[in-house]
Amino acid sequence: GERLARLLTTGVAEPATPLTRIDILAPDEHDRLVTGFNDTARTLELPPVTESGFAPETIAGLFAARAASTPDRPAVIGEDAELGYAELDDRSSRLAALLAARGVRRGDVVAVAVPRSAALTVALLAALKAGAAYLPVETDYPAERIAYVLGDARPAVLVTTSQALAALPEEIKGTVRSLVVLDDLGTDWELAAVAAEEIRALPGPLPQSPAYVIYTSGSTGR
Repeated sequence: GERLARLLTTGVAEPATPLTRIDILAPDEHDRLVTGFNDTARTLELPPVTESGFAPETIAGLFAARAASTPDRPAVIGEDAELGYAELDDRSSRLAALLAARGVRRGDVVAVAVPRSAALTVALLAALKAGAAYLPVETDYPAERIAYVLGDARPAVLVTTSQALAALPEEIKGTVRSLVVLDDLGTDWELAAVAAEEIRALPGPLPQSPAYVIYTSGSTGR
């Protein structure tokens, strides 16, 4: 009815107008479909800043708030371990402090070559708490690709496990400034020695900070 009439009227009055440019909607329909249905702006309710000091709108801040409110609830269930929020918070904070001690600063990249496990979650969260972006590294990729990714991203630290490290080609191990092997006895001692002051000093990310770096098959042209 009305829409067809508007189409025909416009077609006669402006014959050069492409069909795709003819608006057949009534003003109220146009307002409802174009304006009303797209009115999706909402205020995001964020938790308050916790004692961690992390910005509440970042992943580190959101996690800190959840860990404070539900410390005993399961956070990660993996084949290697089941961690509650409080334990995941503690482990990731200690590792983040170790990363900071190894020279990681806000805006740096931390490469993570850790199999899928609870330890992987600890490592990724630790990188964010240290203010860095994490770079996942698949150890089964060709050596040339791994070397390119690490050489291009220039990570400050490579976090890995002894098994994953053994799978990396020897020449690649020298492309990173520092190694943190999670299941190494020396790393255990360093993590146990982290002081509360070091954890409180963690910078965390800014809301606009990069969170991760991903190299896809088409992102480099190689």
